[in-house]
Amino acid sequence: MSQRNSRRRQNARKRAEQEAREQAERKRQRRDVIGTVLFELLWFGSDAYWFWPQSPIATLWIGSIGVAIAIYRHVDSLDFVVRAIAATAATALIVQPYLPKVLPAETETHGWLIPANDDIGSDYPCSWAPKGSLVLLMGRHGMGGITTGHDMCVATMAGCGEFIHVKRGPAGILLTTTVRAPDSRIVARIKNNEFHLVQNEMSYAERSDDRSTLTVNDPDGNEAFYARYVNPHIMEIRGVFGCPGKPVLKVEDRQVITSNGAVISDSCSQPPPYVGCIFVFD
Repeated sequence: MSQRNSRRRQNARKRAEQEAREQAERKRQRRDVIGTVLFELLWFGSDAYWFWPQSPIATLWIGSIGVAIAIYRHVDSLDFVVRAIAATAATALIVQPYLPKVLPAETETHGWLIPANDDIGSDYPCSWAPKGSLVLLMGRHGMGGITTGHDMCVATMAGCGEFIHVKRGPAGILLTTTVRAPDSRIVARIKNNEFHLVQNEMSYAERSDDRSTLTVNDPDGNEAFYARYVNPHIMEIRGVFGCPGKPVLKVEDRQVITSNGAVISDSCSQPPPYVGCIFVFD
């Protein structure tokens, strides 16, 4: 009898010790999980803090990879892990297009025109342009050109050649032009929406917060050039254009004044689709 009681006490002690070890193991595992989660949250927070201003997309995918690693480490079911990681990747792909775009760094004299997503309204000559057409507006109420089947609009001047070139690029309109002061000195050069301003030929430049608008003022404070990238399909410009030894052409908000003094306003043209829009000035 005493031996059976002794064995019972030993078995009970062993069970108690086993339960204590298992409880201690569960506590250790909980501490490991909590520590890992806190570390991963710190990792993701650091990722967001350091990478978000430079690249929200990189931040999104680094965070998604972190979530996938956490799921893989802490979930035993392989089927659940595969489904959860696939759902994480799909969520990242859905969210990515809605992340804010990081604009390239600019200086006072160098930058890029970036399209807005505005509707220019119905009070301008080319308001009837088919959706998706490439539209070049020389002044809001001056003259405009539309092209649907061709990917280019150009403006030329006798003796100066082409002074405005607009074409359709992968992300929208690309503008190339040279802006001159009334004495024909160069104020700005723009090539495929990248602009360089000549510091000594201007007083100051103004930019919209979304970088869709650029205004350049001459040393007297008068507007020498204005470009508004209305949306990926519409570009509105004003300014003074020409070449050395030739009278300049002035594009104002409500009219275009050619080098020979002719005034054009509220004009819009749409050539055949295979031609593209072309402005020819004397």
